[in-house]
Amino acid sequence: MEIIKLLSAFGLGGICVKAFDLIYLQPYLERKEIRNWLRDKKLVAFSKLASNFQSMGFNSENDSFFADLALIAEAQLLIDDEELCLRIEALIEKRHELNHTHDVNNEIELFDEVQAEVKAIMQELKQDLRNSKA
Repeated sequence: MEIIKLLSAFGLGGICVKAFDLIYLQPYLERKEIRNWLRDKKLVAFSKLASNFQSMGFNSENDSFFADLALIAEAQLLIDDEELCLRIEALIEKRHELNHTHDVNNEIELFDEVQAEVKAIMQELKQDLRNSKA
């Protein structure tokens, strides 16, 4: 008789633990896994973007404006801040203008503007990545 009570207590305990796992732990673990996946994707996309920004676009085989827009598309999908996405697009446009200017004075001014914007955007991307909780 005591064995039956003992087995039923273990069975009830097992059911309670499994219910706790299903109700509380599984959704938490799923959200954590999604956050980890998203952070990894951001790291890859932001790394490509940072490399392109720092090299002024000269590290890619195709230096066209549309190739640069295609490059930033993945990062833009992962960025929540719409203003930052627009700033990245504006930077690509300004960099394209810099690459096709023939006025030396304008070129120096554009280069300084582009470099300042690259540094500011890189800081925001770094902050976004650090705020992505793993």
